[in-house]
This record gives sequence, C-alpha cells and structure tokens, in this order.
Amino acid sequence: MGIADHRTTFGRPFNHLDELGPGDQVLLYTPTKIYHYVAVKPFAGHANSWVTTPKDISVIENLPGQHARTLTTCNPKGSARQRLVLRLELDPTLTGDVRKHGPVR
Repeated sequence: MGIADHRTTFGRPFNHLDELGPGDQVLLYTPTKIYHYVAVKPFAGHANSWVTTPKDISVIENLPGQHARTLTTCNPKGSARQRLVLRLELDPTLTGDVRKHGPVR
C-alpha cells in the first residue's frame, strides 16, 4: 500500500516526513482499527527517507515476506519536481481494535 499526501498545502500532513527515519512510529487510524507502523531501512540501499523521481513506481513494491507500506510526498517542499519516500513495516503486536485503544485524541 502506498499513501501520498501534501507537504505544504491542505493541512500539510506530510510536512515533516523528511525528519522520520528507522525506528520512528506512524499510526494510521481507521474507523475500526489503529494500525501501528515503524519506519524501516528501505530496500535498494537508500537511507530512510530518500528522494526519487515522480515516475519511480518501484517505491511501492513489496519485497517477499514483508508487510511494508510507503509514504510519499513532494520534494523539495512546494515543488512537484521530486518525490520524498518513507518505508514502513506493520507492527502487528501494537495494531488493534479502536475500542481497545480508545478514540483518537
């Protein structure tokens, strides 16, 4: 799964994506579950996060045995010239039912 969002407009949800790296946590809230992800070292020898071209669709590939997810946004801030990419791995031990974890605050 890949999620793309804005860095400088529409609430700037990915404004600080470039500050995340291996071990940092990302929570994805849905109406029924809270998914807990951890930033991991990406494939292809890149440091996490890394910059690529807008046409590089390899960033959304899953490697065998992984449950990786990709976050991507524009780079540099305010430009669509490049894409900033961050890879995440699901932590099933911390993922759970919203009723168990409580509402989003």
